[in-house]
Amino acid sequence: MRFIALLTFLAGTLVAQAQERRDVLLIDRVHAQNELSMPQRGSSMSAVEQRFGEPEIRHNAVGAPPITKWTYADFTVYFEGQWVIDSVANAMSPEEQRVPPPDVRNRGLSDH
Repeated sequence: MRFIALLTFLAGTLVAQAQERRDVLLIDRVHAQNELSMPQRGSSMSAVEQRFGEPEIRHNAVGAPPITKWTYADFTVYFEGQWVIDSVANAMSPEEQRVPPPDVRNRGLSDH
């Protein structure tokens, strides 16, 4: 009987550890994004390519003025003409989890 209890405990511990390693909270990703090196506004296309290498996807320019998008593994760069106008971290992966917003009723706020 003790053996079964020990096996059950060990199995539960291993499952919990595996789940813990796999789960990444969105807030952790936001902190990592702040440390992520991304192209800065005003950088040229050639400077971005020299520093970060070939993008995974080069999207065609659209609109006037032409806006081009380059997608890298961790971020996407937007260009107007040849110049960076913005760099953003890519959307979260399926393994990441969103933290639900806090319930206003649990903040101790009254209705008056």
